Amino acid sequence: MILDLGVSATAHAVASGRLSAEDVVAAYTAQREATSDIGAWVDVFAEPLTVPTGPVTAQTPDAEEPRGAHDLPLRGVTVALKDNMAVAGRTYAAGTSVRVSDVATSDADAVSALRTAGATILGMTNMHELALGPWADNPHFGRTHNPWNRECSPGGSSGGSAAAVAARQALAALGTDTGGSVRLPAAMCGVVGLRPTYGAVSTRGVLPAAWSADTVGPFTRTVADNREIFSAIASPSRSTAVRSDAPWRVAVLSGPAFERLEPAVREHFSRAIEQLRRRGHAVREFRPRFMEHAVAAWRTTSAVEAATAFGGLGASERADLGDDVRAQLEAGAQIAATSYVDAQRMRTLIRGEYEELLGQVDLVLTPTVAFTAPKVGADSYTDDRGRTHSLAMEITRFVAPASCAGLPSLSVPVGLDDDGLPTAVLLTGAANSEQLLYQCAEEIEEMQCGRLRRGPVACVPGQ
Repeated sequence: MILDLGVSATAHAVASGRLSAEDVVAAYTAQREATSDIGAWVDVFAEPLTVPTGPVTAQTPDAEEPRGAHDLPLRGVTVALKDNMAVAGRTYAAGTSVRVSDVATSDADAVSALRTAGATILGMTNMHELALGPWADNPHFGRTHNPWNRECSPGGSSGGSAAAVAARQALAALGTDTGGSVRLPAAMCGVVGLRPTYGAVSTRGVLPAAWSADTVGPFTRTVADNREIFSAIASPSRSTAVRSDAPWRVAVLSGPAFERLEPAVREHFSRAIEQLRRRGHAVREFRPRFMEHAVAAWRTTSAVEAATAFGGLGASERADLGDDVRAQLEAGAQIAATSYVDAQRMRTLIRGEYEELLGQVDLVLTPTVAFTAPKVGADSYTDDRGRTHSLAMEITRFVAPASCAGLPSLSVPVGLDDDGLPTAVLLTGAANSEQLLYQCAEEIEEMQCGRLRRGPVACVPGQ
C-alpha cells in the first residue's frame, strides 16, 4: 500500500516507475478526504507544487537543469506545510485573520529545499494563531482534532502538521519550533518531531515569532523518515557529526519536574531508560541547577520578542486577534527591559550548564511532556501521586531548556496509555548532533507497540 511506504521507499518507487507522483498524491488525497473531520488543513492546493520557484541559490539549483533520480531523494514524497511559511505566488495566514504576509515572490528556503529534492507540497496546515501558543484550537480557522481521540488536542502550535502526518494525510510535514511547537504536537500525536540546532535550517520566508529561537523542523511517522527530511532542508554548511563508537553516555535529568508525571508517561520513560541500558549504553542521573528556570526565562523571552515582532499591528488589527494571543502581546509589551535582560542571562547559564553536561555525556533524555494529549478545554492533569497540576504551567517544562540553549531536540513516541493516547521521550544533544539523536532514537523506536506503529486511523482501502 502506498500509505505504508516511508520516504525512501516512496522516492525509489517513483524513481523506478513502479509508482507515479500522481499515484502518491491520489492516495494521500483519498486518505485526507476520508479523515477530513480532523481539521488539519487550512489550504489544500488544487495543483500540488513540485517545481522549485525562486532565485537560484546553493540550495535551489536551476530548475531547468535536467535531474536524474539520484538527485531527487524526496521524489514523490508528499509534504504539508505549517501556514506560516512562504510559497511563491501565495500569501499565508499564520492562523490569523490579520494580514501578515504579502504575496510571496519566492518560496521559504526550507520549502524550496524540499521542492528541489523532489517533494510534492500538498498545502498548508492549521496552527495556533501567529504560532503563539501550544494548541491548535484556532478562532479563525477552527479546531484541529487529535487523530488518536477527536475529543483531545493535538498540541501546537504546529498541531495541524502533526495531525496530518499522524492520520497519514501527508507522508511528512514542516512545522516551526520556537518554544516546543514541533516537539509538543509530535508527542501528543504519536509522531517523530525535530527541533534542529538553532540556525541549522534557514528560517528565511517564515513568519517570525521569537527571533532568537525560531526554528523549522520536520514531522514524520518514523525516525528514518525524519532524518531524510531534515537532511534535505538543513544548511549544507552545518556539521552533522555522528558518534559511532557506542555505547553512548546518556544523562537522565532529575528534580521537581519529574515528580509531576502522569502514570503512563513515567512508566514509558522508565522503559525507554531500560531499553538503552539493555543495549549497553551508560545511563546516569543529573540534577540541573539552571534548567529548572528555563520555563520562566523562556516565557519572558518569547513574550517580549513576539510583542516586538507584531508591534506594528494597529488597534483594529489587534481587536481581531484571539483573546489569548492579544493578551500575550499586550503583556509582552509591558515587560521591563531589565526582566528581558535577566532572562537572557538565565539562558546563558542554561547554555553553560548544557555545555558542561554534554562534555561528560552524549545525550540528555527526558519525557517530552508530563502528560498525554488533554481533552479540549481541560486546564489540568493528575500525576501518578494523585496531585493536580496546571497544563499551562507544565506543558513546556521539558522542551523549554533546549529552546533557551538553541540545541537540537528530538521527540520520539514510545507507547500508548490506557486511553490509547501516545507518550513520548525527548532526546537533546550538543549543537549539530542531529544524526546522533537519530541513531539513539532508532533504538528507542524499537520498543513501540504494533498499535502505535500502525497509527490512529485506518488507511483507505487500496491506498
